Amino acid sequence: MKQIEKNGGECYVACAIARSDLADSPYVYRIGNWLDHKCHALLGRIHGKQAYFSRFATRRLLRFIDRIEPDIIHFHDIHSNYVNLNMLLGYIAQMEIPLVLTLHDCWFFTGGCFHYTYAGCYKWQHACGHCPRRFQDTAAYLGDRSAIILQDRINYLGALKDLTVVGVSQWITREFEKSRIPAARLLTIHNGVDLEVFKPVKSNIRSRFRLENKFVILAPATKWLNPVNQEALQYFSSLLPSDAVMILFGCSRVVKNLPKNVIIYPFIQNPGEMAALYSASDVMVNCSHEDSLPFINLEAQACGTRVIAYSNTGAQETVDGIHSFSVPTGDYMRMFHCMMTLKEKGRASMADREELRRFVVENFDKKKNYSRYVDLYSSIINA
Repeated sequence: MKQIEKNGGECYVACAIARSDLADSPYVYRIGNWLDHKCHALLGRIHGKQAYFSRFATRRLLRFIDRIEPDIIHFHDIHSNYVNLNMLLGYIAQMEIPLVLTLHDCWFFTGGCFHYTYAGCYKWQHACGHCPRRFQDTAAYLGDRSAIILQDRINYLGALKDLTVVGVSQWITREFEKSRIPAARLLTIHNGVDLEVFKPVKSNIRSRFRLENKFVILAPATKWLNPVNQEALQYFSSLLPSDAVMILFGCSRVVKNLPKNVIIYPFIQNPGEMAALYSASDVMVNCSHEDSLPFINLEAQACGTRVIAYSNTGAQETVDGIHSFSVPTGDYMRMFHCMMTLKEKGRASMADREELRRFVVENFDKKKNYSRYVDLYSSIINA
């Protein structure tokens, strides 16, 4: 929004929930309300369809769009139970407004799943049905609607005269190419890191937790506490040497019976605190099995912290292969071995930390990547 305004443009944002500092802005439009969102979520679970309800809220949104008469509409994630996608796409096609669609996950070109690699399902390339993720993502309790959803995606997105699809990683861009949805333009623009926030900073976290002489392993709790990674966590905790400790960060629930060498760090809202946690760590291990572009990998490296991740989906694009590494997805033994190899080398030198940060600066700088969107808008308008 700020990038567009700096370049002399005007930008309006329509969303379900606005940040507190933007809630009263005349350029921010809130779609629906709490009750509508809850009803949409309930109907979605009953019928197995997300973004098929909220008809009244969507009509009001379309009237708002009529008033501002945009040159371009840009979709990000809109599968949070607050808008009727088919109504919105039908309106855009009728009004012949160019649409930019950013793929943060796979929802826009599948029968409703966010990711499919772990399930090993590639039906979306032809026709969905008998969905192996029927009770995940958007649960379909009364029947599998994935075939209908995929066909609607093909029909409504295919009816657009000017569709630009932007993948946040090379991987997801290549995956979209395999879909049945045509696009006038297809390119990759990586998500961007705020390098003014995520940088090496002084931290008191080691002293707070009495970890001054420890090898500190940072790990996202949402991934490591997932049942699919239970064996991996047990393996790590059982083999960690006495001078190493694992911090599971971003945990919003009580976890019982954890080993003594595993520490829980609560959910963090302040980016500055997150940068301090990254900076205090020796390595971050991310065991996500599928992710379009795991942003925490980039934030950690911007703070000079080495990363080891699974080599799945877009994750492999977030490590440089020199100071940070990827291992075969699911091979937690190799992940542990790679981590211990880094431990034996000792703490990353200042030069290594600068190289890690340079990798992020060159490829994932927020200002550079957001400016590419401004250039894209200009090229569409001037085409």
